[in-house]
Amino acid sequence: VAQGTLGQHALHGLLQHVIGNGVDYAMLPPDTEGNVELCQITLAPGASSHATPISHRGEEVAVVLKGTARLEMEPAVYELNEGDSVRIRSEVRHCWHNESSVNLIVLFAVSPPGF
Repeated sequence: VAQGTLGQHALHGLLQHVIGNGVDYAMLPPDTEGNVELCQITLAPGASSHATPISHRGEEVAVVLKGTARLEMEPAVYELNEGDSVRIRSEVRHCWHNESSVNLIVLFAVSPPGF
């Protein structure tokens, strides 16, 4: 779906799921059908995707679009910069952290979907 075809309300309402505490998720495109789910997470400075590392159904592939991430993938911790990518198996507990002074934006795909 081209961004301009949905209108302003859909782009900032229906697609976006705000978690709070500086964590925003957006589902791209805004449907739950199919075998792959594409999402974007934006973490404000100092924010983390979760309080502690979690695992979830579905394998995840992610690329850092903006900023620098500290990714906990138990038992290791990695620093990912713009353009870096990673594959996270479903059984691996993980958590994204933004310890920088600018927003962190990560694009990720999950299969099977679970948003």
